[in-house]
Amino acid sequence: MKPFRERNPVIIGIIGIAAIALMMLGAFRADRLPIIGGGDTYHAEFAEIGGLKAGNEVRIAGVPVGKVNGIELAGNKVRVTFKIDKGTEFGRRPAPTSDFAPCSVPSSWP
Repeated sequence: MKPFRERNPVIIGIIGIAAIALMMLGAFRADRLPIIGGGDTYHAEFAEIGGLKAGNEVRIAGVPVGKVNGIELAGNKVRVTFKIDKGTEFGRRPAPTSDFAPCSVPSSWP
């Protein structure tokens, strides 16, 4: 194997620039990578979607939690694909509970 100093500096420069460009592309597109990509993808079917389009925000209780990735026809319904940010919980859960019990007010209360 040739020592580093004996190699063609133009080829080394091209390979170095290409490696840096690939790392930058990966950094700017990291949210789309399957391993570290920013959330979970879900699909939902609707009878009609109004003005919904790809790129719109997904909201839960008015809070933005993701983006609509795609819309396609699925028979007589519309299939919407969307991504929810990591750490966002939604779906069926038990009813909320409280730690305090109701109290009664004595009849002599002012």
